[in-house]
Amino acid sequence: MSRSRRNNPVIPVTCSKSDKFFKTMANRRWRRRIREQMAACQDWDNFLPPDIREVSDVYYSAKDGKTYYTQSDFEYCVDTYGLEWAMKTIWGK
Repeated sequence: MSRSRRNNPVIPVTCSKSDKFFKTMANRRWRRRIREQMAACQDWDNFLPPDIREVSDVYYSAKDGKTYYTQSDFEYCVDTYGLEWAMKTIWGK
């Protein structure tokens, strides 16, 4: 645990901790679509599985990506929310 602190201040945009449920459901839909297309396929030489982006949209997930916090962003968070909140949220301490 010598390197347990966050080395890069890259954090999610929203308050959701994980995208696990969204990713699980998206991959289930994707695999089901592949199975359906394979069952109905007649010409295997031209078979292309669907792209995962055809099945799910990342903008419907709980998190809207990640952002990089700079030193000025950290100072703003300290001034606005306090040092404890900024250290816990941005640096994971």
